[in-house]
Amino acid sequence: MDDNTTTNQNHHRILGPYTSSNTIGNVNNECSYRIINYNVPVPGQSGNGIRFRVDWPEMNFTGRTTDLHDLKQFFSAAPPSTAPSIAVVSGMGGIGKTQFVRKFIDENQSKYANIVWIDSENNETIIDSFKRLLDDILDVRTKNANGNEKDAKSIIEQVLQKLCYRKTLFVYDNVESTKSINFVLRVAPPTGEKPHIVITSRLQKWPDGIKVIQLKVWKMAESIEFISEMCQDSEKDSEEDKIALAEILQHFPLALRQATAFINQQRETDDFPISEYINRYNDNACEMLASEICEECSINPYQKTTYTTWDITIEAIKADKRHGQLAIKIFKMIAYFAADDIKRDFFHRTEVGDVSQQAGYEVDLKSAVNLLVKYCMIDSRDKQRIFSIHRVVQDVTKFKSKAAHEEEPTLRDALKLISKWIVEANANQGMERVIPLHSISVFMSAIKLPDLMKEFVPLALDMLHLLVNCSVYDQALEFGETIIGPLIDIFGPNDGLLLEIQHYMARVYLGSLMFDQALQMNLDTFNKRKIHFGPEAINTLNSQSQVADSYEALGDDENALHWYKELLEKQKIVLDENHPDMLETMCKIATSLKELGRHDEALQLYEEVLVKRKTLFAPTLLPQFTVEANIIYILKQIGNRELKLRTHPDCFNHFTGWIISDRKQPASLVEKQNLRKGFFTHLSSSRKQFIHTHTTTSTFYHHPLSVYELLQRRTE
Repeated sequence: MDDNTTTNQNHHRILGPYTSSNTIGNVNNECSYRIINYNVPVPGQSGNGIRFRVDWPEMNFTGRTTDLHDLKQFFSAAPPSTAPSIAVVSGMGGIGKTQFVRKFIDENQSKYANIVWIDSENNETIIDSFKRLLDDILDVRTKNANGNEKDAKSIIEQVLQKLCYRKTLFVYDNVESTKSINFVLRVAPPTGEKPHIVITSRLQKWPDGIKVIQLKVWKMAESIEFISEMCQDSEKDSEEDKIALAEILQHFPLALRQATAFINQQRETDDFPISEYINRYNDNACEMLASEICEECSINPYQKTTYTTWDITIEAIKADKRHGQLAIKIFKMIAYFAADDIKRDFFHRTEVGDVSQQAGYEVDLKSAVNLLVKYCMIDSRDKQRIFSIHRVVQDVTKFKSKAAHEEEPTLRDALKLISKWIVEANANQGMERVIPLHSISVFMSAIKLPDLMKEFVPLALDMLHLLVNCSVYDQALEFGETIIGPLIDIFGPNDGLLLEIQHYMARVYLGSLMFDQALQMNLDTFNKRKIHFGPEAINTLNSQSQVADSYEALGDDENALHWYKELLEKQKIVLDENHPDMLETMCKIATSLKELGRHDEALQLYEEVLVKRKTLFAPTLLPQFTVEANIIYILKQIGNRELKLRTHPDCFNHFTGWIISDRKQPASLVEKQNLRKGFFTHLSSSRKQFIHTHTTTSTFYHHPLSVYELLQRRTE
């Protein structure tokens, strides 16, 4: 496909409602975002508009005049249609894609009422951006009336409805896989102004119907212009030196940016000619070419250029006796983080010698981050409280750490830091939205190192626990499914901690309404625990309970009843007769009996449980509430309701204003599965909180799924 492909008639066919079938992903590595000009008049527009996560281009933005004109003309010439206009700014990492789009916004912002910048590393970062936009800026709740997070499609639709009645520009930054945002592009905008969409990506091939602007390295004139503008006292530099620097760095924007930043730092204390930098570059390039990393790793010429400029800059940062050591330690760790939204406060307890104990550590931390910013190793915003790192710089830093055999100690430091975050987040019953992104990124880098996994594999369970407690099931599901295979390779399929992770993953499947997968994993975990720990071990009983829960979720009440009864017999051997787990199992047995139409047996068991729970627990707790609901249902089914309700006045009082649904005949298996999925989907936030905080030896409190079938709240 030609680089300057324009719109054609294949647009709708390829991408569904309006987009093209390729994918997207990847967070903006060059971008440091902030919300600007929100709720203030936009130049050239009437009324108010928003600027979400938009930042200005570098002051010394250089060149790209023709490409900027092409992009402007593409959007100006786009014919009226039901489809948004989509353009891709493509090029290698470090070529300046993000800066180019910022410059386009700077020059054309008066044409748009709203401009929205979406970090697009993966589904999670995309949806997180839309949630923040909806919740923080547009003042629309991202949770429904039941306290559950709205699904991704609903969130995106609400954003489009709020914004697209006026001209809006959406930027999806640093897309690496078209699959990850297909679902975003396929959400059709409402009737009104069709948005303009700009995608930045390293990908070069895109479907017909999408304008592609391919950014190349700078031309000689642009490189000289940049060097002259960026270098202090550049009038003292000869034209020959500027040309030599541009040529040796292959006119690569990221490398020239780092080189000029280094030169400026040296010129603060000394005369430092460009020729001296070139000499250092040549020396480091020879050393780099002879190193293991060049033999083992496939890196392109521009990465090699960045590798060498990186080396020169790192040596200068190390030379800072007061703050260099801390700066280098932070810099090496963030090579394994997600590239954006790295908060300075994350590193409050980063230990370098005994520096973390110093009274002035806060000042040292600020100075260390500032040192990295001055040398253009990271970009920052909000007074350097939040920073980002370019992906090319991350890649080169990882290459360097591997060559110096520093990968494992660096990842160990990062995992220790993440462990502290997770402990704090679990203690506070919440977390920063970006913590999972950074934690998962680091853990996935470390998972290939068996020694680290033997030390930190419990962290995986803590991360899953935190994600589930915060109802981030999508991230929990992707993380769990990704790590189980490599962990089995390291520890074997029967390792106790690995079985605990699998047990917890089955919970994630239940929470994600993937009942078949939950059953399969629960059966596998139960059988292994039964062999290795014995049939009456507590963790084996926990797995057996979740097997039964899975059958119940699937609507297979016969199998659920069988497993619950077996579980109860084992619990009678190892637990006290009034243990909460036993009461829970009895309640589940009663629920299965009720579902099978065995009402007399179910009622007798429910009444026994109710008496014990009234004795042991507060009368308003959810388990008792659920038992009472089921008792009312059974009383209604077996007739003589008024007489029998008088024998249960507490139940009657609790359910004044509730409607008990009638059922003329037993539900079919499909109906039961749909009802159970509906129940899971509509769990209120208070019920979720109970599930997460009132756990017993079975790590997941599971009250009868049929409560949603039995009860319907009166409309408020």
